[in-house]
Amino acid sequence: MAAVDESMLGAVLRIVTTLGETIEGTMFAYDKASKMLVLQQTATGDGKASCRLVQTAFLKELEVRVPPPSSPAGDKIKLPKTQVQLVRDREQRAIAKAEEDAAFIGEGVTVRTQAIFDALRKTMPCEWKGQDILVLHEVRIPPPYLPSDCHGGGAALQRVRKVLTGVLEKIDKTLR
Repeated sequence: MAAVDESMLGAVLRIVTTLGETIEGTMFAYDKASKMLVLQQTATGDGKASCRLVQTAFLKELEVRVPPPSSPAGDKIKLPKTQVQLVRDREQRAIAKAEEDAAFIGEGVTVRTQAIFDALRKTMPCEWKGQDILVLHEVRIPPPYLPSDCHGGGAALQRVRKVLTGVLEKIDKTLR
């Protein structure tokens, strides 16, 4: 197996990891200190590409499919231009989504309880009120989160009880 170094920048590589995974892509970067290889994988039709980071200690096989481009002056390969504002916008959307999702994580609840909340939230608006789940802004489900524990009024109460019954059956099957 060939050793990885900076001279391979721009080469198309096919690697097999010690876990048996095969990865193919263009060598985008290599960090000597961490022995980390960055492969840029084939761009999709929308012009986006993905990068894979691989620790060289996990390389089982390395094949150079296409040698690195040569430059008559020995110049380094020029990196593609990055549209910084697009990257910042994408980062802001990811941060906003993560903050939004964090509001739906119960504090001090079990995995089962969080699974109940998540399943209910797929079909109805839900929020945490301490340890209780508030569904449709009017039905409160306190621990242990059984249909008989639901408190509220009208048709919403019956709907929540029915959905909760199905959710509990499904969750209990998967947790067995």
